[in-house]
Amino acid sequence: GQVYYETERYDDAIAAFSAAVRSNPDSAALLYDLARAQYRAGEFRAARSSYQGAARVDPYYRNTYHNLGITNLQLNDETRALEAFRFAVEVNPDDAASHYRIGSILLDDGDLGGARGSLERAVSLRPDVAAYHSRLAAALYRQGRLQDAERAFDRAAQLEPNNPTHAYNAALVKNERGSNQEALALIQRAIQLDGRRPEYYFTLGRIQEQLGSIDAAINAHLMAVQRDSTYDRSLVELGRLLNSQGSHDQALQVLTQAYQRNPNRFEVNNNLGNVYLDLGMYDQSIRHFSTAVGLRPNEAAVHYNLALAYIEADDMNRAEDALNDVVRIDSRYWQAYHRLGEVFVARGENDAARTVLTRLLETNPTYPERGEVEEILASM
Repeated sequence: GQVYYETERYDDAIAAFSAAVRSNPDSAALLYDLARAQYRAGEFRAARSSYQGAARVDPYYRNTYHNLGITNLQLNDETRALEAFRFAVEVNPDDAASHYRIGSILLDDGDLGGARGSLERAVSLRPDVAAYHSRLAAALYRQGRLQDAERAFDRAAQLEPNNPTHAYNAALVKNERGSNQEALALIQRAIQLDGRRPEYYFTLGRIQEQLGSIDAAINAHLMAVQRDSTYDRSLVELGRLLNSQGSHDQALQVLTQAYQRNPNRFEVNNNLGNVYLDLGMYDQSIRHFSTAVGLRPNEAAVHYNLALAYIEADDMNRAEDALNDVVRIDSRYWQAYHRLGEVFVARGENDAARTVLTRLLETNPTYPERGEVEEILASM
């Protein structure tokens, strides 16, 4: 059986080990070897039964419970897998691999505290394993412990410097913590190691934009789309950046492509609304902003965008309604009061305008556009 197993003749190994088990059914070693061969042959249910038999005979035999847990994962039985891994660490508290598996399952289930505890134990037992640091970093990140997550991702990247995923994850956390230059170097390293992943170029584009390199950001998102023409995250960012640079027609072309694939995506509709607004196509702008409002009714900014489109379309009544929605959602959205005052002026309702604009300046004396508001008040 061992010869067959080592030469990857798993069916023959299963036959040999099965015969041996029939002769000696109380041998944990034979049941364990049979289970390994069954697992390699893809016979996961049979492997589970054989591992369970080995554990009944001798729960301390090698890494029986750990392998049973792995087999249960292959069978998509997470509950039994977790139970087996917990037995494994009960039998051997220094089983780092089983602590890691427990932490990974708990992390996927949202038990962040339990996940972190198990993963920290795995790291303490095997500090040389990059995957353990990386998974611990994910738990720390989801707990909001960004500095600790950054250190753990850094350690994973140091242990496996040629693994692009570790460099990518480290770049994401450093970027979120404001270390943009370090993040840039790491994402460039990830791309150097694996230039096929559109999400790497997307992240590069976001970092380049934050560093003020808009042309480089546009190029990064173009590279993402070249790797995957359906990668809408970069299509949306590309359209937004092109529009901000005054390339409205190009932006419209890019965003329309994303819209045709997913007409109910918030970011697509919101950015299309902005492009049509800049192009002076107000009906289309209103249509897309209205769709965006329906998708995120509690987001003040998109109600504000819709109000701007109504103002440009000279529909002051609907503009007033949209601005009232803004301040209902966010009473400190100061630009909404400013625009509301302008709406009242446009309708000849100077008393209402004076009231809302005076209250704006009293409530927020440092309003950045205070001078414009004072000019409106003086003109009345």
